[in-house]
Amino acid sequence: MPSPVLAALAVLGCLVAGAGCKSATAQPAPAPAAAGAARTSIPFDHSLHAGRNAIPCLACHTSADKSPVAGIPSVRRCIGCHRFVASDKAPIKALAQLYKDGQAPSWPRVYDLPDHVYFSHRMHIRAGLDCSKCHGNVAAMSKVTRVSPMKMGWCMTCHKQRGASTECITCHK
Repeated sequence: MPSPVLAALAVLGCLVAGAGCKSATAQPAPAPAAAGAARTSIPFDHSLHAGRNAIPCLACHTSADKSPVAGIPSVRRCIGCHRFVASDKAPIKALAQLYKDGQAPSWPRVYDLPDHVYFSHRMHIRAGLDCSKCHGNVAAMSKVTRVSPMKMGWCMTCHKQRGASTECITCHK
């Protein structure tokens, strides 16, 4: 059995880490452009893709059920469909040019957690959570916006409701 001093230090560490999460900014910092990313962005309408065309999240975010990160689809994945679908539209022509030039659009990051937080999309998908639980009704969004605060208290409430671990080491590694 651990000493009371060690137990108190562990609790204090969790509280300090939690305070850091609560003070984190609600708006994500702009993500740096990926290597080879184009300076201009191609508009992407989730309401068209996930909504009207009912393309499931995992069709494009193929890493989400296998990895901690969901990943941004590659231009190659986009072009896989858009060689045949809406290839005459200006944004698709611009996307095809980026593909030809070996570049990627510079889509802004919507959700970004502090470095001290470990989050795994894979674990949440395996637990049966629907993407909309955290990301909202993306299928209705033409431009994805942050709908969940992604703060420690918000996550802890969900973990408690679902009987998931609330041990510090679950999310703070």
